[in-house]
Amino acid sequence: MMMEEDEIEVTIHRDFSSLEVIRASMGRWHHHFARSVKDHGGVVLDLIFRGRTVGQSVVYAVDLGYSVLGVIYYIAILPGYRGRGLGKILLASAEEVLSDMRSEHLLATISGDNKASLKLFGEMGYQLYSWDQISNRCGKGVAEVIRMITCGYEDDVVALKSVLGDPVFPEICNINGGVAKRWWRSACLKPWLDLRGRI
Repeated sequence: MMMEEDEIEVTIHRDFSSLEVIRASMGRWHHHFARSVKDHGGVVLDLIFRGRTVGQSVVYAVDLGYSVLGVIYYIAILPGYRGRGLGKILLASAEEVLSDMRSEHLLATISGDNKASLKLFGEMGYQLYSWDQISNRCGKGVAEVIRMITCGYEDDVVALKSVLGDPVFPEICNINGGVAKRWWRSACLKPWLDLRGRI
């Protein structure tokens, strides 16, 4: 199916009140976690196709002091609109936003059984690694920091890409956990506890 350029628009905003594409595509738990980064510099991208919001992404940047990591936290396209190249448009827009936030490296975590996302990130130039591969290259501590920054505990694959075209390794191996622990407590742990009624 051919798409005209004027049929597609991507808007960028900080209104987390409606993440309906994420809710419809991924469920209420992911909707809750996506909203949790609102107060941490998160940004929402809506992909509008023929006047309807059919895709959403939530991204944020984490400043580690010596490097800024851009995280593609969520990216979703409504089921009836998949396979049209809209995911690539949305991901490219997310990368541009994160680059504007001074991100030097981009990362996302992906479930190993999500073949469509693995293909999307691979085709967009990301290198895909298992947690064991990250641990073997950088140590278990670095793998844990990446999990904390991304809340990626349920995912099997880490997608990495350099904004500057530099090698991701060894730079990604130098991240430390101070900022990551604070981020994890407020953006990952607290929403998880909220869902379970423990706060």
